[in-house]
This record gives sequence, structure tokens and C-alpha cells, in this order.
Amino acid sequence: MEFVGELIDYIPAFWRGLRYTLGLAAIALTLGVVLGLLIALARMSRYRFFRIPATVFVEFFRTTPLVVQIVWIFFVLPVILDISLSSFHAGAIALGMNQAAYKSELFRAGLEEVTGSQRRAARVLGLSRLDAFRFVVAPQAIAVILPAFMAHTMLLVKGTAYVSILRVPELTHTATLISLDSFRFLEVYVVVGVIYFLMIYPLGGLGRWLEKRGSGRWRVQQ
Repeated sequence: MEFVGELIDYIPAFWRGLRYTLGLAAIALTLGVVLGLLIALARMSRYRFFRIPATVFVEFFRTTPLVVQIVWIFFVLPVILDISLSSFHAGAIALGMNQAAYKSELFRAGLEEVTGSQRRAARVLGLSRLDAFRFVVAPQAIAVILPAFMAHTMLLVKGTAYVSILRVPELTHTATLISLDSFRFLEVYVVVGVIYFLMIYPLGGLGRWLEKRGSGRWRVQQ
């Protein structure tokens, strides 16, 4: 009970760490979705000029540890590009590029799930390529992608903890600082574990709900 009183003094620090964690996750998810879709389309292209670099990108980020990617982007990328990069933005970029590699494979699998006959049928009905993608391909692809998409998003939120190696004051790094200040290591990490649970568990529930809704409403039974 004594720590409960002390904990009140650390609430601003926990809140600051939570905001950094959510900020990292939001930026990385946006980058992962946008870049992942572009990479998926590049990998599905018949032109090797697009397909080969996209494949190299995916294989690199899927076969190297996330920690290595974070360190590489923070220390090496600024030297190569002659730019200045804060630890927060380096961490967000690393997480986003890692997510892009995995999400591109999800997008590619979802898009390839829609058979060519359905695409051709949409064109016969007079739909343009864009409308065929919006109303025929995309809804069915989303139904295929959703379960794994939400699972990877959950991993992304947990993966923000790796950015603590750059001393970004997200939840894990904040917990370390509070533990050293209060000498309440167990209690602090219990609190942080609960916070992560409250953030991530609803994502799993949302994913299950969307999967049930999408499988019956969006996906065409073949």
C-alpha cells in the first residue's frame, strides 16, 4: 500500500511514457500500411525493376532482428543520407519499415486471394479498374488480411519497447527510470505490464470482431 501513495507521484511520468509509446505506434503503423501496400504492389508487378528491390527490402527486414534495424537506422542512415535524425524518429522509422515488410506480405496474400475471374466479371459489368479494386478486390482482400493485420499491430505496440535502447522515454524506458528512482522494480513493471495489457488486449478483441463481421459480409464464398 505504501507504493500506491508513491505511485501517484509517478503518474505524470507514466502518462508521458504512454504518449511516447502511442506516438511511436501511430507513426509506425501509418508508415507500415502505406509503404507496405506500395511494396506489395511492387512485388506483384511484372516488371523486375519494381519487383526485385521490393523483394530485397522485405527479405532484409524479415530476416534481421528489430533491435539491429533500430540501431542501424539511428546510427548509419543519417551518415548515408547526411541528415539529422532524433532517436524518436529513428525508432518510429525502424518500426514502420519493419511493419511494412510484414504487412506487404499480408496485402499481397489478400490481393492474390481474389481470383482473376472476379476481376474480369467486374470489368464485364462495366466497372473501371479503380472501381473494381474498391468494390470487388479490396473488400475481399481486407477480409483475408484482417486477422493477421491485427496480430501484427499488437506486435507493433509491444515492439515499441525496443526503442528504449535509444533512450526514448516510452513506457519501458520510463519504467526503468522510475524503478531506479523508487527501487520498486517489481511493482513498477507490474504497473507497466497492466498498461500494455490494457492497450493491446482490446486490439485482439477488435480483430476478432472484425474477422467475424468481415468473413460473412465482405468475403465471397467460392
